[in-house]
Amino acid sequence: MERRKFLGAAPLAIGGALILKPNISEAQTTQTPSNYIPTFNVTTLSGVDPTGNSDSSAAIQAVLSAATGDLALYFPYGRYLLANLTWGLPNRLTFQGDGPATALVLNSSNGSLMTASAGFFTAQDMTVEGRSAGYVTGGNFFSFANGRHALRRIDAYNGCSLASWGEGCTGGGACDITCAGMSGSGFTVNVSQSATGQQYGILEFSRLNFQGGPTNNGYGLDLISGDTVIVTDANIAQFEVAISAMTNSEWSYLANLFFTNVLCDGAGGPSSANCGWYFDGTAQFLGRVFLTNCWAGSIPNVGMYFKNVKTLKINAQVIDNGSTGILIDTGCRDVRINDSVITGNSSANPGATDGIQVLSGADRIHINGCRIGPTYNGINTTTIINSQRYGINISNSTIVNYSIIDNDCSGNLSGGINNGGGGQSGVTVFVEYNTQGAFTP
Repeated sequence: MERRKFLGAAPLAIGGALILKPNISEAQTTQTPSNYIPTFNVTTLSGVDPTGNSDSSAAIQAVLSAATGDLALYFPYGRYLLANLTWGLPNRLTFQGDGPATALVLNSSNGSLMTASAGFFTAQDMTVEGRSAGYVTGGNFFSFANGRHALRRIDAYNGCSLASWGEGCTGGGACDITCAGMSGSGFTVNVSQSATGQQYGILEFSRLNFQGGPTNNGYGLDLISGDTVIVTDANIAQFEVAISAMTNSEWSYLANLFFTNVLCDGAGGPSSANCGWYFDGTAQFLGRVFLTNCWAGSIPNVGMYFKNVKTLKINAQVIDNGSTGILIDTGCRDVRINDSVITGNSSANPGATDGIQVLSGADRIHINGCRIGPTYNGINTTTIINSQRYGINISNSTIVNYSIIDNDCSGNLSGGINNGGGGQSGVTVFVEYNTQGAFTP
């Protein structure tokens, strides 16, 4: 692994390996990352091995168990084998590294590296990884509950799901996270599943780069319950499902989901990948979903799937997916797809599925200002991938309330718009100012 180099660093030999150590005073070290929280340089603790040759869990857990208030642990450059650390105080705990050259290594085949069940835990400026490439465990690197917990500037490698925010988490999130070669999921959010009905969870995730792989059967983001989840500036690639928002049979709900500048890419992922975006509120309430400048591409199956979503607003590019680009299923209400590009879908079976398909049981569908047709790169007509059946398919006469206005639906194999709904033209159905027919670049 490439180690980050710092100006003014002096070499330090540990266990025969040459490791860079910043030129900072002991006073500075013991005050990292703040000057009011008691801080331990873990290499000064008996039983901590920064070479990664022996497990350091017992020594680190002894400090955590002895704490009576806020605490910070500083992990200098090195490799630390750890497993099943726990924190249960309603106080602040920080794990501070020296950047990617600080590696916390999960030394267990069935468990988490760190579990925080209360307080305010933060891990930042480090690498977390499994013991070897392709390493798989049933746990997470981090498991959280009952508090506000955050991850910042972390690289993750070699298997394992990265983190779960569980019941009672009132907030937190993650930023500047890079994961490669994952064998499990990225983040799981299930913070409000209790039958008490208590609303929990305002979590924010930003600047994420999650890369699964050709055998990954996990979810990049797995959202099950929570009040508000905000995701910005993320690339979620090569998962069975890139982003799932699906309530379960327990008392749970997803109230407000906001996605801005989020890409879901299936290229290089499992060939049987189900979906880029999969949202289903059948079991419990799934409220408001807003996608702004988002993307779904190269997914072997459906680009975006929505069922039983109360309010849905989409501004996206949905390109070259194997089946339907955007599938609106029963129970969706107040759906607005505006200023979007939905092209080249149904690529696995040209002419079999549509750019946008609306199924029976959906209502109040509004599609406006979209380009829905073949993929075209603007250079020459031979690059057109003319695969979609209909640009827009209102597939059932029970759908009676929709508007399709000012869309370019030219160049689809069976036609631009299949107006198969049962509404009354000019009263509940408005299909106006759309371009259909042959595509002219």
